[in-house]
Amino acid sequence: MKIAIHTLAAALAIGLAAFAPTAAHSHGGWHHHHHSRVHVGVGIGFGYYGPWYYPGYVVVEPAPVVLTAPADPVLPSAPAPVIAPLHGQSAQQAEFDVQQCNRWAMTQPAAMADGGEFHRRAMGCVQARGYSVK
Repeated sequence: MKIAIHTLAAALAIGLAAFAPTAAHSHGGWHHHHHSRVHVGVGIGFGYYGPWYYPGYVVVEPAPVVLTAPADPVLPSAPAPVIAPLHGQSAQQAEFDVQQCNRWAMTQPAAMADGGEFHRRAMGCVQARGYSVK
């Protein structure tokens, strides 16, 4: 600590010497003339770096990026097909035949890969059982 006090005293003496009156311009104390003379001072700083000070770079986690998928467009659904019996089948029989044709279409790999193909196969089966499909 003795070095710091001596250094501070030396800096203060140098700083005050810059403003001391010279022999040519001595007017009994401090002088204030508007000549083109440049005065230079020296400053010494003291500081305390507490526990919150960390020199260098600080690595932080990047902010999370949230990606959202665009909403699927709502497609209008096709109207339900009209199935009419051609041979006088009852409503219960028509319901049973349509369910059987849908189950059969689900066993076909090409029909399960494409909804349009599923509909064509199921309705083809219904027509084969004696119904008209519109």
